[in-house]
Amino acid sequence: MEVEDLDASRMAVLLTLDALPPAKQKTRLIFEKILFLLTKNLPDELKDLNATFEAYRFGPYNEYADELIDGLDAAGLVEDGVPTDEGAALARKVRDSGRGAQIAHELEGIVNATREMSTDDILYLVYSLYPDYAQSSEIRGRIRSYRLEHFSISVDELSEGEVMVVRSDKGSRLRVEKHGNRVLLGPAPD
Repeated sequence: MEVEDLDASRMAVLLTLDALPPAKQKTRLIFEKILFLLTKNLPDELKDLNATFEAYRFGPYNEYADELIDGLDAAGLVEDGVPTDEGAALARKVRDSGRGAQIAHELEGIVNATREMSTDDILYLVYSLYPDYAQSSEIRGRIRSYRLEHFSISVDELSEGEVMVVRSDKGSRLRVEKHGNRVLLGPAPD
């Protein structure tokens, strides 16, 4: 398979699987939340994925993304949620191509911002930013984040183009920026 064979949704899924730290690659829950944040940062470019997320048992879930993973698995690019050598090589080509550069850039910011976060931290962040997707969550009431719960992010209070650096008393720093209906997340500068 070559870069030209991948649409934006398949690129996003492959790049997300490849970008996750090894300890988190096999965790479908983390994959779904990072992919969800990516689609919220690129709603027009990833409209097929963005439109198919739904509130589910553990927050935003996308059955279409699971189908794409199955297709990548059948093509020998992914095995057990982890890119194969061929899949990792194709992900590098996608990152270097003009077609996948924007997806890769947005994803890098999200992965860097969440790299040190636990599963609960990531869920807390997603549930806080997008509470509608937490409505069906079976664990919503149990999710705590010692990194993030000492502050809250109110998307409605952010002005267009405003950049907010959010800090917790645990040393976490997150850059939050609003553009239209998009909330861009990234690592905060030191």
